[in-house]
Amino acid sequence: MLATIGTLALLRESLAPEFRRPFSAARADRTAVSSSWRALNPRLVALLVASLAVGFGSSALQSVFPFWARSEFDLSLRQIGLLFAAMGAMAAVSQMLLIGPASHRFGERMVTSASLVAVVLALAVLPLAHEQIVLWLGILLFGLAIGLFFPASSSLATSEATPDRRGAVLGAINAAGTAGRIAGPALAGPLYFGFGSWTTFAAGGALTLVGLFAMRRGYAERVAAPAEVQG
Repeated sequence: MLATIGTLALLRESLAPEFRRPFSAARADRTAVSSSWRALNPRLVALLVASLAVGFGSSALQSVFPFWARSEFDLSLRQIGLLFAAMGAMAAVSQMLLIGPASHRFGERMVTSASLVAVVLALAVLPLAHEQIVLWLGILLFGLAIGLFFPASSSLATSEATPDRRGAVLGAINAAGTAGRIAGPALAGPLYFGFGSWTTFAAGGALTLVGLFAMRRGYAERVAAPAEVQG
């Protein structure tokens, strides 16, 4: 409720008046959904895949982490709670202090790709950890990665969409992340208890690699185009 009031009272509408339409016109436009999907160019499709991957990896990790941490490190619930708190705090700090300077220095695309690499590294480090210091490093790295990924990828998506499709594109990106967060716990349990704890981490890391590959392919045209012009 407070967030809604604050949004209505303090935030200015970003959509220019010439692109606004009444709800009745949006409902009457039967092509709205199909045109929104047509607006998804290869770069936006890459962002969809990446959001799905990170959503899956984060929710899968969080759903099995208490079982894994108690089994491997004999941690208490209080210690596990502290680890989760540290992950959230790192994500919050990265969003408050790091995302702005990093985006200005390297650009949203580089920050998004780097955060995907960090997710993969964290999911590789955690199942190999034998000391609690390594466990803490993996958790903090994961918190840093997801804290940078979501704002950077959302900003990147808005820059790729036309002004009249930004809402639809952001909705699609968020829906992909939500789908990943639904699929993560649904698959993490069967993988963890049926095939071994490492499979949950491996699945999250593998899907994130797919997202990273999609980003590389999706933005290959844009990177190559300036090079061709210069040549």
